[in-house]
Amino acid sequence: MGQKTKPPLVFVHGFRGAPVGLQAIANQLNNYGYQTYLPAIPPFADTQPLNKYDIKHYVDFLRNYLTENQIAQPILIGHSMGSIICAAAGEHCADLLDERLILLSPISARTNPALGAFSSLSAILPRNTVDYVTTRFLFVPKNRQLFKQTMVTTHLCSADSHASRRDEIASAHFSTRHSVSDFQPPQQILLLAGEHDKIVPKSATEQLSHKFKNIQIHFIPQTGHLHNYEAPIATAEAIRRFIEN
Repeated sequence: MGQKTKPPLVFVHGFRGAPVGLQAIANQLNNYGYQTYLPAIPPFADTQPLNKYDIKHYVDFLRNYLTENQIAQPILIGHSMGSIICAAAGEHCADLLDERLILLSPISARTNPALGAFSSLSAILPRNTVDYVTTRFLFVPKNRQLFKQTMVTTHLCSADSHASRRDEIASAHFSTRHSVSDFQPPQQILLLAGEHDKIVPKSATEQLSHKFKNIQIHFIPQTGHLHNYEAPIATAEAIRRFIEN
């Protein structure tokens, strides 16, 4: 029998994120023979702003991206706010997708109001200040060099990265008003989270095992919400095992 074709992988980054933030994971999966796609998600500067930052418009954006790039039956891999978009797409356009869905640092429950307020405020504060404060808060490993490297990538993600302040605030509101638990995607789901995620507590992610029928949950030790920076190889390995097993 011939070897089964590997599905394409489409990464969906989160609020104040960018494709480069998921590149290290994608590179590792490229080494395993997977074709990966990393679209810029609105309101990233290279994208056309959405008419409205809501579920319908984000799902339509992703559907159009798959159609325009002729990506057949991909596995969606969403990080943070991207997990919300991917869960919604899993429910609303399942016919276009693979039977598996992967959510990284999933927003398992709606964000704490204080964090939501900071997300909106971050749109009008100096970017360097916001980058440092948020990365310092979310970063777990006690590795100064890794933190410095992460800060460099964070600056690349956020420097002049949004179409406008208004769009950034609208996207921030979207990211805090929804969660993965709002949807019923039919796919087999892998939730891959940092053991010490400060945005979504471990208990909230574990609660999703009662909501979804076909779900696996894996926590990466010694990491938090930014395990895409903190442990990209371990993250890629967990993704590969889920797909291939």
